[in-house]
Amino acid sequence: MRLRLKRLFHLTAYIPFGLLAEFAAILLLALLYGALFSPASRNPAPDGMDIEPLRQLITDPQITLSGLEHERLAGAILAARVGLQDYGHIPTWNPFVSTGVPLINNGFNYLFNPFHSLPMLLLGGVQGSKLAIFIAVIIAGCNMWALARVVGLGAAARVFTAALYMMSGGIAGKIFTGHFQLAMSLAWPPLVLAALWWMLHSRRRLAPVALAVAFMLLFFAGNIYYVLHTLLCCAVITAAHLVERHHGRWHLRRDRLWRVAIAGVLAFGLAAPLFFPIWETRDFVAHARQVIHPEGRLAGSYSLGQAFANLTYPWPNWTTFEASNSEIYVAVDYAYIGPTVFLLITLTAIAALSGWLSGARYRRVSLIALLLALLLMVWGSGQTPILEWLYSQVDLLAEFRFLGRALSIAALWWILLAGIAVDLLW
Repeated sequence: MRLRLKRLFHLTAYIPFGLLAEFAAILLLALLYGALFSPASRNPAPDGMDIEPLRQLITDPQITLSGLEHERLAGAILAARVGLQDYGHIPTWNPFVSTGVPLINNGFNYLFNPFHSLPMLLLGGVQGSKLAIFIAVIIAGCNMWALARVVGLGAAARVFTAALYMMSGGIAGKIFTGHFQLAMSLAWPPLVLAALWWMLHSRRRLAPVALAVAFMLLFFAGNIYYVLHTLLCCAVITAAHLVERHHGRWHLRRDRLWRVAIAGVLAFGLAAPLFFPIWETRDFVAHARQVIHPEGRLAGSYSLGQAFANLTYPWPNWTTFEASNSEIYVAVDYAYIGPTVFLLITLTAIAALSGWLSGARYRRVSLIALLLALLLMVWGSGQTPILEWLYSQVDLLAEFRFLGRALSIAALWWILLAGIAVDLLW
């Protein structure tokens, strides 16, 4: 034991103290945030006493996470646990859901992502799902920290963006409503984007591999919804880096395009064990009628102002919107990050335009982040002829029928812009 501690001490000696302090701050904030979770108990204490929620949530198997679909979605790989325990192998069929569903050939399968599957396989459905969610929240914060770091933000801004993202309404709302895989999937887009940004600004051979592994973890998170949103972000970021002005002339960066292609091939190869089964069953997904109304407009669409309100209004105030607009779903559209984010961005933009602040080094990332935030908010609201045309022409888009889910990725970019604001003001 003493030898192990000594080795751990030597390992941490190579990590700068500042980085350790930042990760410690993120972990502490995650613990405090976890203490605010309100678990549902099947057997509440008869004396009505309040037990410390974080300890109770983690240690008491009678305390379960809430949400209508939590057990069905979180239990998507429990057949693998039963198969390993009782028969020594992973089955290909899950007989415990409905009349039976495929285990491997299933878009909800998160077996190949060890950060999510190992807690379930080791601890079972109740305790494992709680631990997996808590790990996913910490990973979301750390990955957002990584994105802030590669774009050049300082320590305070990095911790700020990490905390905002892991506590954002897009993740919390999906945990609360039981959308297990969707909540965990949101942990990985920042890592994919961070790896891409690093690769575009580095010649390290490890960078394409890092991007491929990050994408694989996202694809194996048990829901392919945010894969499409993340790929759109990657395409815009890559396009913005392919042309540069050097010595008064514009140049095409073929080296960057080549590295993106290499990373893409690696990512596709790593994701293939789940991609091909999902691709083979694409014709059996029939969501088109739920997406397009008979009059041609998209189901679940609303105004851009409503999309902005989804980011700035806390959960208790949503009854106002639900009463006037039945198309709004808390589990889908809620992506609360608070009005302070937009206040920081506005104040910093005014200061920069007035010449009080110089944000030239953040110009490119700010423009990309703003473009993607607005683009994904337009997607999340759904009231545009281009989107209506795309959904009517591209059948595979029917699988991404809940438009408001794009707001969670839009929130990521608004948070990054707020982090840039904090860094400039700091």
